[in-house]
Amino acid sequence: MPIDLSRLTDWISGRTTSIGVSLRRVLFALLGIQAVLALTLIVGSISTSNGMRVLIREKIYPIGELQSVTDNYAKALATAHKVVSGNVSIAGAIDTIATARGDIKRNWALFRAHQLDTSHATAIALVDSARQDADRSIAALDRLLREGQTDKLDFFVSGPLNAAIDPLTTYSDSLIAALRADARAEQQTMQGRFWRAYFVVSLVTLMAILVGWWGMRIVARRITQPLADIAIATQHITDDQLDTVIPGLDRTDEIGAIARALAFARQRSVDARRLSEEGRRVEDTLHRREMKAHAADAKRAADLDALFAVFEREAGAVVAGLKSTGPKLRETAAAMSGEAAEAEHHALATASLTEQSAVSARTIAQSSSALAAAIDHISRAANDSRAGVGTVRARTLAGRDHAESLGALVSEIASVLDFIAVIAGQTNLLALNATIEAARAGPAGRGFAVVAEEVKGLARQTQTAAGKIETRLAAVRQASNTVLATIEAIDTLVAGLDQSAANVADAVEQQRDMTRRIAHAIGEVEDGTADAAANMQSLHGRAERARGTAGDLARTADDVAGNVDRLRDKINQLIVDVRAA
Repeated sequence: MPIDLSRLTDWISGRTTSIGVSLRRVLFALLGIQAVLALTLIVGSISTSNGMRVLIREKIYPIGELQSVTDNYAKALATAHKVVSGNVSIAGAIDTIATARGDIKRNWALFRAHQLDTSHATAIALVDSARQDADRSIAALDRLLREGQTDKLDFFVSGPLNAAIDPLTTYSDSLIAALRADARAEQQTMQGRFWRAYFVVSLVTLMAILVGWWGMRIVARRITQPLADIAIATQHITDDQLDTVIPGLDRTDEIGAIARALAFARQRSVDARRLSEEGRRVEDTLHRREMKAHAADAKRAADLDALFAVFEREAGAVVAGLKSTGPKLRETAAAMSGEAAEAEHHALATASLTEQSAVSARTIAQSSSALAAAIDHISRAANDSRAGVGTVRARTLAGRDHAESLGALVSEIASVLDFIAVIAGQTNLLALNATIEAARAGPAGRGFAVVAEEVKGLARQTQTAAGKIETRLAAVRQASNTVLATIEAIDTLVAGLDQSAANVADAVEQQRDMTRRIAHAIGEVEDGTADAAANMQSLHGRAERARGTAGDLARTADDVAGNVDRLRDKINQLIVDVRAA
């Protein structure tokens, strides 16, 4: 798909977008360049820092630590030579060698802690092996010094000690040279990184300068110069140069909106000038219409004269018709007066009949009141009867409760007697057993046998007495049941009496309700009779008013006749005045 370079250029320059969007694009581009520049600086700083850290920690520190190990071995060897030559005491030599051994151990541990390149593994192994031999020789030297064997010291220093330390020095110098070569290579690498970062920063800075220059050109081309052109066009339009070309009308941004607003204002000025010219034409047209209106007024006056002539004829005919209506109104009033007199006579007759009906209704109402009083007396008697029956029934129910309580008490006494009889039987059995045991005992148990006989006698008497009491309780229970049955029969009879009294009370209440309805109906008849009498009186009054109205109508007919004459005079005067005007 081919790329439309013109559209891409328009998008970059902001021709198809608003000024705000264009400025934001420029600002975002500048911010993006600055962000890239800052990121480049940060990355370069981090890379340089890491390189320096690697160079110092992994290259320079190991060289110094290994060199310190070698120097301490050389220091121990030199101290041994000084002891042999008598320049250092044995005690001082022991302290110096102990210090050197501690420094050797510490620096070697620090050296081995570094992550060195694997290419130095063989050299490090050689140094480590030589160091172990040198450590053993230094230990032997320390032992000789502590034991005070100075006669063997010269041979040991010149022979085994030199033979152990010389290889270590050789291997260490070779490894230090290799580590220094690595440090120089790392330094060159860091210099390359620095120049690359410097190039990137310079390039980004140049891009920022170019973007700033491009933004200034966009501001000048898209904002400053178009606004200056619009200002010049505005000045020309203010000077009434309405044919001035307004730049930027085809733009879609805010400047285009300003240009279109200026074009709209110019169009409004053109419209105002056109409306002023049309106003002058309208004034000329109104003047011509006013002249035509004067001519039309003269013609309208002539037409009014003709119309009033016709009005005079038609008004005369109407007045004549009204004048002839007066006698007819007087005849109608006389007829209404006769009808009203006849209605008044009928109203008086009907009122007399209504009064008689009212007297009859009052008589019936008095009879209904007496009947209602008698029914109330019967109702009270029925209620008193029901109250007495209720009292009897309550007492009957109380007697039934007492009889039932008596039966329950008899049952409880019978249960107690049964229990006593059982105890007496068991006592008799025990006395019998005691008698048998006393007989077995012989003479010694005679007294006990006498007591046993007495106990048996008491047990038999108790059983006999219990039997008699049970017989009497059976009689009492029978009597109680008889009383209870009698009370039940009385209760049934009393319930029937209560129902009968209730029926009588209901019948009396129904009769009372019917009496009330009759009295209410009589009252309504009496009220209706009174209303009829009042209506008859009202009808009589209306008949009198109708007769008066008929008289008024006759007088109105006379007034109409007089007003018709005056109306005719006024119409004639109006016609004369209009014609004079």
